[in-house]
Order: sequence, then structure tokens, then C-alpha cells
Amino acid sequence: MGKGGGGGGCWKFGCVAMLLMFVGGIGAAVMLSVRGRKQVEPKVERFFKNVEAGEFRAEYDAASSELKARESFGEFSNTLLTAYATLGPLSSRTSQGFSISRGDARSTVTATYDCTFDKGEAKVVFAYVAEEGEYRLLSVSFRSPQLLPRSTCPECGAPVKPSDKFCASCGEKLPPPPKNEPVAPALPTDPGGTVQEF
Repeated sequence: MGKGGGGGGCWKFGCVAMLLMFVGGIGAAVMLSVRGRKQVEPKVERFFKNVEAGEFRAEYDAASSELKARESFGEFSNTLLTAYATLGPLSSRTSQGFSISRGDARSTVTATYDCTFDKGEAKVVFAYVAEEGEYRLLSVSFRSPQLLPRSTCPECGAPVKPSDKFCASCGEKLPPPPKNEPVAPALPTDPGGTVQEF
């Protein structure tokens, strides 16, 4: 070994190379995330406009093959009709973030919105999967206590009957029960994939 600890240059070069690969990987992930968000945001906008106008067929036709294999058009439109009949027209929405999951040779973008409807609030979660070179709707779920079958008080959790107007335990006014219980598809899981918030 010579002066300077011998071999130190190789060790330093290895560290610098690894650091550059790490930073490059993060940069690529950020670019993929930004691209996914830019592709999904207009699709979410179109979804809300089409659903408000009753154009369920347009959204179903543009959806992923996986959604179409899981749900018929009738099931898809019934879920949306039930959500809008219970919650009313959309008043406002605020994006709560996007995440991208990569694994099993596909990527999924999840977009979450806090929405205010005329008759209540809901968290609306969209999942879009990369298919045929673009992101297509994989699932959408409306998460609201008003869409749950009414068996417990949303305030205190005490058991209530569908005919109850107020909770006997805490006195909270109960929302009207939904006419039909919607079946919201579960968000896809991607074992072994990575998830990145953006």
C-alpha cells in the first residue's frame, strides 16, 4: 500500500457511482410520478363531468379491461347512481394526493379527493392502471358514512336500527339510510410493488 491508504480512489469512485445511481433512480421515479399525475388528473376531471351528466357509458368504455372483467356496465353504473342519489351533486373537491405503485410489470396511479356533495361528504379514491400505453380506470370508491349500511351510529358507534332518526346512545341525528347499498370495488393490491406518494 502506498501513501494515502492505497485503493482509496477506487473506494471513493464506487461510492460516488452508487450515489449517482441512487440520485438518478430517485429522479426517474419522480419523473414517472409526475407523468402519471399529469395523465390521471384530466381523466379524473372528465370522470366527474361525465358522471354528473349521467354519461356512465363513456367512463365504462374507457375503463381498464380488469374493471370490465370484474363489473358489468349495470353494476358500474348502479354504484355511481347509488353514490350520487345518496350524496347529491358534487359541490367541490380537493386533491389529497397521488401515489404510484409499480410492480409485476405494471404501474397503478391512485388519486384521492376530499369531496363535498350537496347532501354530504366523501373521500373519493380512484385507481388507474397503465394499459395499452395509457392510464385506464381500474376502480373508484366513494368512502362516506352515508353510503354504509346503517347499523351503527357514525358518531359513537352504538348500534342503531335503519328506522332510527337519532342515536339512542349519544343523541346524534342520523343520516338517512341509502336506498341501495353500493358495492365499491376494492383498490388493487400489488404485492412486492413499490408505492411512491407525489
